[in-house]
Amino acid sequence: PAFKADSPRKWTLDFFKNKYGSIKCPIDISGCKQIMTMAEYLEQFEEFSKLPPGTSIPYLRTWYFSDDIPELVDDFVPPELFHKFDAFMRLPVDLKPPFRWLFFGPRGTESKLHVDIWETDAWLGMLQGT
Repeated sequence: PAFKADSPRKWTLDFFKNKYGSIKCPIDISGCKQIMTMAEYLEQFEEFSKLPPGTSIPYLRTWYFSDDIPELVDDFVPPELFHKFDAFMRLPVDLKPPFRWLFFGPRGTESKLHVDIWETDAWLGMLQGT
């Protein structure tokens, strides 16, 4: 994402674990949703990254973080190109769908090829790793 340089927060896994560890998040485990706290999930992050290839790796999926931590919305701005053709931007605020999610996953996390809801597009950012 286009993080704002003046943001007081630095998004790292430790930041989320320490600051927001008690928040409950949806974790996808083999296609089934399980609720865990952020700390519970991130404490197992390294272990999950060591699962054998082909294994479904648990990942934090479609968490509407702005409901739980609204101040994080102020940390980034979508690139202008994404707003240029975004029909949702023309809707009144109360009619805009809540398409603002976070996904966290360790090494090996993958998502099958798919088309997002209403043929929307996502823009992604990596917190750490290569």
